Amino acid sequence: MKKRNTLLVAFVLMFAFTTSSFAVNTPNVKNQSFSHLEFLQDVDGLTFENFLTLTPQQYQEKTGEKLNIFQTAKLKIAQKKAANLVAELNPAGPVGNDDQKVLIYLLAWFVPPAAVYLIDDGITKRFWVNCLLTLLCGLPGIIHAFILASKHFK
Repeated sequence: MKKRNTLLVAFVLMFAFTTSSFAVNTPNVKNQSFSHLEFLQDVDGLTFENFLTLTPQQYQEKTGEKLNIFQTAKLKIAQKKAANLVAELNPAGPVGNDDQKVLIYLLAWFVPPAAVYLIDDGITKRFWVNCLLTLLCGLPGIIHAFILASKHFK
């Protein structure tokens, strides 16, 4: 038991002091200039995520105006550039990199509730279910944590 705890502390410290972290690097796209898309200023509540998925039909529904072919082309080109910018600034993707996967799976094996806590970003119903399953015997909690980790990293 002491060896298991020592290994757990070693793994946690090893990954805690690496350059990667659990926070997803979000690119600072708010400062990017999209001034050639002045026609998008009419759309209320347009966030960056909504911009990436905005279609000409959605634009027409929100503003009542139809985009001409040049505006549609500008929109699609800007969406492609913005998506490429996000991919360039965050190559690991939204779910994390290999170090995060290794740490989550190690925690799922040794301390399943801690893995679920990190996957869900806090205490949720799934965290409490995992705590209960871990207290019952251990193995059900480990299986539950592995299932949640595999779904998280898909």
